[in-house]
Amino acid sequence: MSRPVQSSDLLQAAVSVLNQAREAMLDQMAETVLSMADEFAEGGFQVNEFLELNGSRLHFLCLLISQLEQLGELRALSSPPTPARERKREKRSRRWDQSPVRPPGEEPSSTCNEEVGNEPG
Repeated sequence: MSRPVQSSDLLQAAVSVLNQAREAMLDQMAETVLSMADEFAEGGFQVNEFLELNGSRLHFLCLLISQLEQLGELRALSSPPTPARERKREKRSRRWDQSPVRPPGEEPSSTCNEEVGNEPG
């Protein structure tokens, strides 16, 4: 028996498909620009026509992707926490509560630069 598609899964799947469409559209646009390089370099009518045709399509596609992502985030925030999400939240809060507290003026044992192997300064 297949698992019913959750609303957030549905939105993520739609965003994934639309991102693939956006990439394909950008590839086609890049090919067009390169094939018309001389006309584009001169500017004028060809560039304006290209932008009118493709710019608005790309813009509206990106808006749609953005709206679906925002809706997915809102639904994720408003949905009751799953047991796994609740356990992660508890772990994070425990780690935060157990973080060492240094007295004022005491330097930490290492700096970010030392951790990644960079010299300060």
